[in-house]
Amino acid sequence: MCPAAAFSFLVYPAVILTYGGQGVFLIKNPDKLSTTFYSSVPTPVFWPMFTIATLAAIVASQALISASFSIIKQSMALGCFPRVNMIHTSNKHEGQIYSP
Repeated sequence: MCPAAAFSFLVYPAVILTYGGQGVFLIKNPDKLSTTFYSSVPTPVFWPMFTIATLAAIVASQALISASFSIIKQSMALGCFPRVNMIHTSNKHEGQIYSP
């Protein structure tokens, strides 16, 4: 499935349903405004949902770190970014770096 079709037929409807469900939950429970996401999850699936949300946050933060490294490395190669001292901590994996 191409990315445009996957977004149009899978991701977009799922996001709309999720936001719609949270909106209905807030209309019925306006006092739970600060904890809308976790309060709207049914009790039996709370911990699996909590685990999935935590893992998604970890993956997203790793992707952000990798993208930042890639952009800085490319900018340094083009001469658009000041030199930054980067220490490669692994001979096998180029992306494992330490920047003091």
